[in-house]
Amino acid sequence: LLLAYKEREGHVEVPQGHSEQGFALGSWLQNQHLAHRHRRLDAHRQAQLERAGVAWAPRQLASALAFMRALQLLLAYKDREGHSNVPWKHVEQNFILGQWLSKKRTACRRGILDADQRAQLEKAGVVWDQAKVAFPDALK
Repeated sequence: LLLAYKEREGHVEVPQGHSEQGFALGSWLQNQHLAHRHRRLDAHRQAQLERAGVAWAPRQLASALAFMRALQLLLAYKDREGHSNVPWKHVEQNFILGQWLSKKRTACRRGILDADQRAQLEKAGVVWDQAKVAFPDALK
Protein backbone atom coordinates (compact mmCIF):
# COMPACT_ATOMS: atom_id res chain seq x y z
CA LEU A 1 0.00 0.00 0.00
CA LEU A 2 2.89 2.35 0.71
CA LEU A 3 4.30 1.78 -2.77
CA ALA A 4 0.89 2.41 -4.34
CA TYR A 5 0.66 5.65 -2.36
CA LYS A 6 4.14 6.64 -3.55
CA GLU A 7 3.29 5.88 -7.17
CA ARG A 8 0.17 8.03 -6.97
CA GLU A 9 1.47 10.90 -4.82
CA GLY A 10 5.17 10.90 -5.75
CA HIS A 11 6.39 10.59 -2.16
CA VAL A 12 6.03 8.49 1.00
CA GLU A 13 5.29 11.27 3.49
CA VAL A 14 1.90 9.81 4.38
CA PRO A 15 -0.21 12.00 6.70
CA GLN A 16 -0.81 10.25 10.02
CA GLY A 17 -4.59 10.06 9.60
CA HIS A 18 -4.47 8.74 6.02
CA SER A 19 -5.97 5.35 5.11
CA GLU A 20 -5.50 3.25 1.99
CA GLN A 21 -8.11 0.62 1.17
CA GLY A 22 -9.35 0.68 4.77
CA PHE A 23 -5.82 0.31 6.21
CA ALA A 24 -4.48 3.08 8.48
CA LEU A 25 -1.35 3.61 6.39
CA GLY A 26 -0.35 6.90 8.04
CA SER A 27 -0.53 5.41 11.53
CA TRP A 28 1.33 2.30 10.40
CA LEU A 29 4.14 4.40 8.93
CA GLN A 30 4.31 6.49 12.11
CA ASN A 31 4.72 3.23 14.08
CA GLN A 32 7.59 2.22 11.77
CA HIS A 33 9.27 5.56 12.49
CA LEU A 34 8.83 5.04 16.23
CA ALA A 35 10.22 1.50 16.03
CA HIS A 36 13.23 2.82 14.11
CA ARG A 37 13.80 5.64 16.60
CA HIS A 38 13.73 3.14 19.51
CA ARG A 39 15.90 0.66 17.60
CA ARG A 40 13.14 -1.97 17.46
CA LEU A 41 12.86 -2.12 13.67
CA ASP A 42 14.58 -5.16 12.20
CA ALA A 43 17.20 -4.57 9.50
CA HIS A 44 15.23 -6.29 6.73
CA ARG A 45 12.12 -4.17 7.30
CA GLN A 46 14.24 -1.02 7.61
CA ALA A 47 15.92 -1.77 4.28
CA GLN A 48 12.56 -2.36 2.59
CA LEU A 49 11.21 0.94 3.88
CA GLU A 50 14.34 2.80 2.82
CA ARG A 51 14.09 1.32 -0.70
CA ALA A 52 10.52 2.63 -0.78
CA GLY A 53 11.87 6.11 0.02
CA VAL A 54 11.24 6.42 3.75
CA ALA A 55 13.59 8.99 5.33
CA TRP A 56 14.42 8.51 8.99
CA ALA A 57 16.39 11.58 9.93
CA PRO A 58 14.87 15.07 9.93
CA ARG A 59 17.56 16.19 7.45
CA GLN A 60 16.62 13.37 5.09
CA LEU A 61 12.98 14.29 5.46
CA ALA A 62 13.67 17.97 4.76
CA SER A 63 15.73 17.02 1.70
CA ALA A 64 12.99 14.71 0.42
CA LEU A 65 10.34 17.38 0.91
CA ALA A 66 12.49 20.00 -0.82
CA PHE A 67 12.95 17.64 -3.78
CA MET A 68 9.21 17.02 -3.99
CA ARG A 69 8.49 20.76 -3.94
CA ALA A 70 11.01 21.38 -6.72
CA LEU A 71 9.64 18.45 -8.72
CA GLN A 72 6.12 19.88 -8.44
CA LEU A 73 7.41 23.22 -9.73
CA LEU A 74 9.14 21.42 -12.61
CA LEU A 75 5.90 19.61 -13.49
CA ALA A 76 4.00 22.91 -13.41
CA TYR A 77 6.62 24.40 -15.74
CA LYS A 78 6.32 21.41 -18.07
CA ASP A 79 2.52 21.65 -18.13
CA ARG A 80 2.74 25.33 -19.05
CA GLU A 81 5.70 25.25 -21.46
CA GLY A 82 5.30 21.77 -22.95
CA HIS A 83 8.82 20.60 -22.01
CA SER A 84 11.17 20.19 -19.04
CA ASN A 85 14.12 22.04 -20.57
CA VAL A 86 14.16 24.81 -17.96
CA PRO A 87 16.50 27.76 -18.71
CA TRP A 88 19.31 28.07 -16.17
CA LYS A 89 18.13 31.44 -14.76
CA HIS A 90 14.42 30.57 -14.70
CA VAL A 91 12.62 31.28 -11.41
CA GLU A 92 9.35 29.53 -10.59
CA GLN A 93 7.41 30.78 -7.54
CA ASN A 94 10.54 32.37 -6.02
CA PHE A 95 12.55 29.16 -6.55
CA ILE A 96 15.53 29.10 -8.95
CA LEU A 97 14.27 26.06 -10.82
CA GLY A 98 16.79 26.22 -13.67
CA GLN A 99 19.81 26.13 -11.35
CA TRP A 100 18.24 23.35 -9.27
CA LEU A 101 17.75 21.24 -12.39
CA SER A 102 21.29 22.01 -13.54
CA LYS A 103 22.61 20.70 -10.21
CA LYS A 104 20.54 17.52 -10.62
CA ARG A 105 22.00 17.04 -14.12
CA THR A 106 25.51 17.46 -12.72
CA ALA A 107 24.80 14.94 -9.96
CA CYS A 108 23.49 12.51 -12.58
CA ARG A 109 26.57 12.96 -14.75
CA ARG A 110 28.79 12.30 -11.72
CA GLY A 111 26.78 9.20 -10.78
CA ILE A 112 25.68 10.56 -7.41
CA LEU A 113 22.03 11.35 -8.10
CA ASP A 114 19.65 9.25 -6.04
CA ALA A 115 18.12 6.55 -8.27
CA ASP A 116 14.57 7.37 -7.15
CA GLN A 117 15.08 11.07 -7.89
CA ARG A 118 16.55 10.23 -11.29
CA ALA A 119 13.54 8.06 -12.12
CA GLN A 120 11.10 10.78 -11.06
CA LEU A 121 12.94 13.42 -13.09
CA GLU A 122 13.00 11.15 -16.14
CA LYS A 123 9.27 10.57 -15.72
CA ALA A 124 8.91 14.37 -15.71
CA GLY A 125 10.67 14.50 -19.09
CA VAL A 126 14.12 15.66 -18.03
CA VAL A 127 16.79 15.08 -20.66
CA TRP A 128 20.20 14.60 -19.05
CA ASP A 129 22.40 15.62 -21.97
CA GLN A 130 21.23 19.07 -23.08
CA ALA A 131 23.52 19.04 -26.13
CA LYS A 132 21.49 16.21 -27.62
CA VAL A 133 18.29 18.25 -27.32
CA ALA A 134 19.55 21.73 -28.20
CA PHE A 135 21.10 20.90 -31.58
CA PRO A 136 18.07 19.25 -33.27
CA ASP A 137 15.78 21.98 -31.88
CA ALA A 138 18.02 24.65 -33.41
CA LEU A 139 17.62 23.10 -36.86
CA LYS A 140 13.87 23.72 -36.94
